[in-house]
Amino acid sequence: MIEIREAKPSDAVDISEIFRACYGADYAYPQFYDVDLLTKMIYTDDTLLLVAEEPETKQLLGTASVIYNVGAYSDLSGEFGRLAVVPSHRNSGVGTQLMEERLNRVRQRLQIGLIDARLIHPFTQKISERQGFSAVGFMPQKILISYRESIVLMVQYFGDALQLRRNHPRIIPEVYTLAHAAMGNCGIVCDAIIDEDSAPYPFDSEYEIEELSTEGYSSLLRIQRGRVKNREIFGPMRLHYGVFKLLARQSTYLLAKRQGQIVGAVGFTHDQVEKAAKIFELISMDDHVIRHLLSEVERKCREELAVEFIDVDVSAYSPRMQRTLLELDFVPSAYVPASVFHEVERLDAVKMIRLLVPLDLKEIHLSEKSRPIAETVLR
Repeated sequence: MIEIREAKPSDAVDISEIFRACYGADYAYPQFYDVDLLTKMIYTDDTLLLVAEEPETKQLLGTASVIYNVGAYSDLSGEFGRLAVVPSHRNSGVGTQLMEERLNRVRQRLQIGLIDARLIHPFTQKISERQGFSAVGFMPQKILISYRESIVLMVQYFGDALQLRRNHPRIIPEVYTLAHAAMGNCGIVCDAIIDEDSAPYPFDSEYEIEELSTEGYSSLLRIQRGRVKNREIFGPMRLHYGVFKLLARQSTYLLAKRQGQIVGAVGFTHDQVEKAAKIFELISMDDHVIRHLLSEVERKCREELAVEFIDVDVSAYSPRMQRTLLELDFVPSAYVPASVFHEVERLDAVKMIRLLVPLDLKEIHLSEKSRPIAETVLR
């Protein structure tokens, strides 16, 4: 009988070895190889790290984690991931037991759980679907391991998450098929309103662009407090977290200035290891600066930072922003109902991606429910 328990600091070395055995030297999350970082993760309150142990030999056969997202717009959500089973014990039920225990331990703490299911084999999708997760998106070449792998985004809801959902999102026609499939997989009647009339934000290039410094932080913060009401872009960071926390999370802002005055900014993270970027906040004095800021982030990622994959979570109630990003060659890749916690309700979000390398899916395995979503994104 396998015992599933929370990891102890003394397990860090064995957990690292499990990841090395499963992924070799090219794992996308190198912190799971570093014993000191694993030990820190075991001690922190924002991560649940489990191990599967053989009671007689005390050998660790697998591990799995949940990273809790607290604050910003991802509050009460958790990322289910890093499920790894030593090769000699695959297909023996260890992965299923780890998944079940994760769910038992987080039901009272979360409203939404998310899984990036790798597609090099069908196991993650099968286990996740058996445990109540539903496919809501396909993100081609999202993670970098030995090469850029594609994932299916899967979701499960807990507590009153769906009761808090705001109804009748407004989406552009290019998002509708994806939204209909994702909501259907989650057991939600598609109540989206198709918006064919909203125009994209205008293009105006008469701005000076520079990167945020400590000197410009206070001025930008004053703009944010007065100007950001109906947010159209969401992410794990926000300007008021402070300069040092932003830097620690590999995050920065591009500022747009006109006649020396800041008139807008866009925040994004840059993961050098994964060669990926995520846009997480947009601040603007008026509509005319928005498109220019977004296009500057894309240009900087492509020309200066060697980024290969950009993603952004867009409000499903903001067809104008959806249209603008579509015209900047971002593609709708996931539709997540009740994804964002905002004030007293949960909002749907459209994940849009920009792939800056040629599309090369290699071998992928899709389940019956994830296949229509993948085909929609690729189309």
